[in-house]
Amino acid sequence: MILNLIAPLGTTEGLGIWIAAFLTLCIFSFLYKDNPFYKFAEHLFVGVSSGYYISIYYWNTLKPNMIDELVKGFKALGQGNTQKAFGLDESGAVMAEPHLRMLIPLMLGIFILLIFISRKNAWLSRISFAWYIGVASGIAIPTAMSTRVLLQAQGSIRDFCSYNSDCATSAGLDPQVATTALWINAFLLLIGTLSALAYFFFSLPSKGALKVMNKVGIYFLMISFGASFGYTVMARISLLIGRLQFLFYEWLGITIS
Repeated sequence: MILNLIAPLGTTEGLGIWIAAFLTLCIFSFLYKDNPFYKFAEHLFVGVSSGYYISIYYWNTLKPNMIDELVKGFKALGQGNTQKAFGLDESGAVMAEPHLRMLIPLMLGIFILLIFISRKNAWLSRISFAWYIGVASGIAIPTAMSTRVLLQAQGSIRDFCSYNSDCATSAGLDPQVATTALWINAFLLLIGTLSALAYFFFSLPSKGALKVMNKVGIYFLMISFGASFGYTVMARISLLIGRLQFLFYEWLGITIS
């Protein structure tokens, strides 16, 4: 093992490596206890991230979709073209460019800001939140139903159907040879799906067969949560390994020979 400081402060790259190493050690210092170095790195991260995302949001979303459209709309309005100003063609049909129609989302955004500006008029923010939640729900619910519920149900049924030649042919699936392992996997998938759904079924009292299904569903849910937690820990460990490699290899210049 060779120790060689290969990150001199005299170069731009070396200065960046030293700053990154310092901030990494500041974050690691929280393992000992909360301290000013950790708070400095934490606040710096939040501030830089907020500034970066605000800048990206302004140039990629706010400016092209609202400010530029409003400028075009007011220019058309100044030229006496009222229809074009509001994003309408000569026949009165709606054009793709909204122009002054963007005043509506601008007004809804101002209503939300009234929470911090005027307590007297803060109630107007409810209009914006109601509009946002309604539109978002209308978009998200059908998408979630088609991508999560229906596709999950289709995937659960497909295994049983593909093992039967007649069912597979009618459903447009490729018939498969059902081995013992595949049948066990299919039945576990079916039992896990039904028992997990039964655990969240609260319309009937949990007793009898439903109680048994609930207990089975709990075991399947715990296995699922455990696997998800394991993947999360693996992802965090990979991030830790990446930072340690940076400290040892790029900052300290430790090489194994």
